[in-house]
Amino acid sequence: MLAQYFDPAAGGSERQACQQAEDLVQAGMEVTVLARRACGVREQAIGGVREIRIGTPDSPGPLEGGSLWASVLFGLRAALHILRRGGSYDVLHLQGAGLVALLAVPAARWRGMRTVAKVSGGRSGTEAGSLRERGGLLARLSLKVFRQVDAWIAVSGEIAAGLEADGIRPERIHRIGNAVDVGRFRPLPPGDREPIRQALQWPPGTPVALFSGRLVPSKGLLPFLDAWRGTVKPEGALLVILGDGPERPVLEEAVRRDPSVRLLGRRDDVERVLGASDVFVFPSRREGMPNAVLEAMACGLPVAAFRIGGVQDLVEDGREGLLLSEGDDPGLARAAAALLGDPLRRKVLGEAGRVRALGKGREATAQALVACFSKLRSSQGTGKSL
Repeated sequence: MLAQYFDPAAGGSERQACQQAEDLVQAGMEVTVLARRACGVREQAIGGVREIRIGTPDSPGPLEGGSLWASVLFGLRAALHILRRGGSYDVLHLQGAGLVALLAVPAARWRGMRTVAKVSGGRSGTEAGSLRERGGLLARLSLKVFRQVDAWIAVSGEIAAGLEADGIRPERIHRIGNAVDVGRFRPLPPGDREPIRQALQWPPGTPVALFSGRLVPSKGLLPFLDAWRGTVKPEGALLVILGDGPERPVLEEAVRRDPSVRLLGRRDDVERVLGASDVFVFPSRREGMPNAVLEAMACGLPVAAFRIGGVQDLVEDGREGLLLSEGDDPGLARAAAALLGDPLRRKVLGEAGRVRALGKGREATAQALVACFSKLRSSQGTGKSL
């Protein structure tokens, strides 16, 4: 598995990569991860997953970004590792299909490895599924290389359509969405909600709409806050924002004098905060398949969101939540407020969301991946290394 960043605390895509590696080991596969070095670690094995860390001039997490040069150097060093030791592996599983994949795929093919690329979306014009939008020499070269990849994993219908538009043959595209830990993320027993709400200092009986995710402009929080302030809401209603990121200082200033909005920052007990909330609101403008929405649904929360990307693969309007046209922040705020004021409808939509999330559990997703990898391995011989 090739993943620039391999750290469950870094973000949604990184958390999915870590879960996926663990689940594939549980399914009986041998998994080695090539990732950028963090905290000086060069090589380690955790939970049966072997990690080989490759140093670059700057090796920050994705929260801080990183230079183009560092990505190029990582890709070159990963390709060199594959050329040297590719005989130990059967399949190269790429987490993303951008510049690093462009360098690694030819090396893997040279060593006779089969290649699988997962596209999670979110970077228009920089990875497969959106390269035609970019144009230019690099995009044309990428398209030529990526059409040689044996199998593609698209987490949403939108991404699958983008891959086809980039010239990827439909039979090579597998629709396998992100996975959620439905054992960790589940509805709270009725008696557990109130103590958690008290610990969070939410007044008794307060209806709470929750956002969880990275605090970055693409999540659309600032325009949604403006709409929230101007919306008629149930008495005492709170909007709680859970997460951290570069936009946090701006958000803190924006809500400093607004008692209807609270920022919780980053927490490790996301499932408890979700379980204590009433509605999940998600004003993001661009997503592949958002983990935050999956986790909220698994906890039995109805979702109010825009009709974008993988959100519309998870939520059917009026069934698991309410979907609005992208950018309709006033409409989204009204939808969240309406759900806060309608406990019966919240219950019906939330239960439907939980049922949908159960079909996205980690075991089912791992089985789909194993089937994909096994089919590729059977066409080149036996083995079980990834």
